[in-house]
Amino acid sequence: MKNLLSETAPGTGEAPQNKRREKHIVIRDESAISLKFNVMPGRDVTETMFIEKYVIGENIISGYFHRTYSSQMINSPSHLIFLTALTHMQKLTYVYLCEKFGFDYDPNGIEKLKVWPMSTNCSMPKLLTEEEGLIQTLEFHSVIRRSEKVYWVKVTSRVGDALKIDAVAKVLLLEEPLK
Repeated sequence: MKNLLSETAPGTGEAPQNKRREKHIVIRDESAISLKFNVMPGRDVTETMFIEKYVIGENIISGYFHRTYSSQMINSPSHLIFLTALTHMQKLTYVYLCEKFGFDYDPNGIEKLKVWPMSTNCSMPKLLTEEEGLIQTLEFHSVIRRSEKVYWVKVTSRVGDALKIDAVAKVLLLEEPLK
């Protein structure tokens, strides 16, 4: 897999134009990502994302989900917790790279790779209070091979205009890539 930022059209210094229609791969997934924590003792906050499907494009993956939220804190309206989105960002990376490396994605199967965020920058200018019909995107800026089984990825994840996470992650392949 090449560094996605370094691809240029021959002799132009510009990104090549993709004249073919981009194919999308749809992966149905009926799993859940759950986070439970407390800020104050005995006052739990819980959020669960219920994943419906993933749609994979050339350098992007979108996760479609709905969520539930509960809190024992006073005046804590339902809102997306950035830590749940950060956790989902790891799964988005996993699903995308399984496809790109030719691994079968099985949420209940043996892991094919590990994803470790090494650097993150999160911006959340407003609360996202919707619970239904949500989409989290993850755009890959680069995928760089560092050794036989180690890659570094640079990504940006978004949930609408309420959350943006820029990250660099280390990826360790646990099996030989098939592609």
